[in-house]
Amino acid sequence: MQKSLAGLRATIPAIIPAIVLLTATVGHAQGQAQLARYGGRVGLSSEPDQLTLGAFGTMAAFSPNVTFRPSGDLGIGSDVLTIIGNADLQYTFSTSGGGPVPFFGGGIGLLWFDPDGGSSDTELGLQIYGGVELAYRGYQTGIFEVRLGLDDEMPDLKLTYGFGFY
Repeated sequence: MQKSLAGLRATIPAIIPAIVLLTATVGHAQGQAQLARYGGRVGLSSEPDQLTLGAFGTMAAFSPNVTFRPSGDLGIGSDVLTIIGNADLQYTFSTSGGGPVPFFGGGIGLLWFDPDGGSSDTELGLQIYGGVELAYRGYQTGIFEVRLGLDDEMPDLKLTYGFGFY
């Protein structure tokens, strides 16, 4: 585990600037690098089988229904430590009631993984996702999401619950 933490400390400084640069570039292209919503999430992934903890943001509206949604997750389990940074585009359906609001999206992810007893590596991969958002009280939302990896680099399946703030 100490090897995993040492590798994590060495890799985070390389991943964060890439995510910040991508986020700023997309926001600048739209003339608005403003974070409209943010939140945390917890979930389970398959292949590797892990508990995941993460955060997400919503920014840079391309249209009323299409947004840029960066996110990141830390995965623990299956004798491997993973960190994924996602750069996604999301389409949110318009609804006329106070019920669940469906959404779907996809994008590219930067995956860093460090298996116990092995050497760490970084890969790019593609993902798609979909889910529903539920309005709670005030400016709070609950988000249920299913994410599928489209290649061998990303987890095959990830189920998450998020809690967001406007």
